[in-house]
Amino acid sequence: MKRIAFPAGTRLFRLIAALILFGTAATLLVATPSTRPAYGGILRVQKSGRVVTLDPRQWPSDSIRAAETEQLASLVFDRLVRLDDHGVTQPALAVSWQHDMQAKRWQFRMREGAKFADSTPLTPETAALALQQLLGNEFDVSATSDSVVILADHSLPDLPAQLATGRYFIFHSAADGTLFGTGPFRVTEWPAGDASTKVILTANESCWAGRPFVDGIEITLGVDLQKRANVIAFGQADVVDLPASQVRLVGQRGVRTASSDPVELFALQFDLVRPAVQDARIREAISAAVDRASIADVVLQRQGVPAGSLLPNWLSGYAFLFPTALDLPRTKELLTAIGRKVSRAAPLVLVYDSGDDEARAVA
Repeated sequence: MKRIAFPAGTRLFRLIAALILFGTAATLLVATPSTRPAYGGILRVQKSGRVVTLDPRQWPSDSIRAAETEQLASLVFDRLVRLDDHGVTQPALAVSWQHDMQAKRWQFRMREGAKFADSTPLTPETAALALQQLLGNEFDVSATSDSVVILADHSLPDLPAQLATGRYFIFHSAADGTLFGTGPFRVTEWPAGDASTKVILTANESCWAGRPFVDGIEITLGVDLQKRANVIAFGQADVVDLPASQVRLVGQRGVRTASSDPVELFALQFDLVRPAVQDARIREAISAAVDRASIADVVLQRQGVPAGSLLPNWLSGYAFLFPTALDLPRTKELLTAIGRKVSRAAPLVLVYDSGDDEARAVA
């Protein structure tokens, strides 16, 4: 579960639905019922993560970096299709789509009148060129007078869902190499190097989905936890992302918080190359000894849910079969069965990402 925070009394600007700041990391900011949304202002955001580039052709292989990049890129670029809150594919730059009986040939009819942030018209040819670079040689992407056609030598029943996530943004490259999108914002300042961490996005006046209410967003990347907590408490930022373990503390300083649904999973991954954990009973013993309830209630300030399986029950239907309660008698029983003593003489090494505030707290 992710948290955002904003100081009490701060005037917030309503953002259009396409402008959910950081996907699962933040919620839609809405003006209070007693006020009407007004144009103008700069939304000041501070985040812990770093993003090297928004170029979809240089997508990070690391899943965490990819998620951070996708959150920012969605403010600048659009895809052919999008996923709604229920995971259903909805139109975006493509207004409709169809496929042949084998789902090997897909045709996406493009939206008319959409333009990139530099006023270049969106055409099927431009969209096809962008997607060909992202999909690779396994696909044949071409354009008709009003559509983008994607061909493959194998069935692609889930192609729209694939194109609605990840790197598959539609972009236009200017003569100097600058990338433009059709999203609600355009990039006007990007970090020149490690010393600079500030990104400035300016409202795209010609966005097909409508101009965003704010004039721009100022995003500072790579901000450590203590500074984020301080700037939000003293009104030096409008939105920051905070680990769940900090919710109660910042709340005591007059900061209001909002959260998304649980979207992150913390799990122990055993290195089976290590002899100490090759026995399945050892791994089960460790699992039974994890106090998930205390982690969720104390460390994560009741902003997490104990889990015993990789997928939640609402998605898999069988998560309830995996125990989540602390069971030390079971741990001792398993260790006794394999001749291991409950001792600190042979510790196991736990590795975690020290740059992740929540991972460090849980570890």
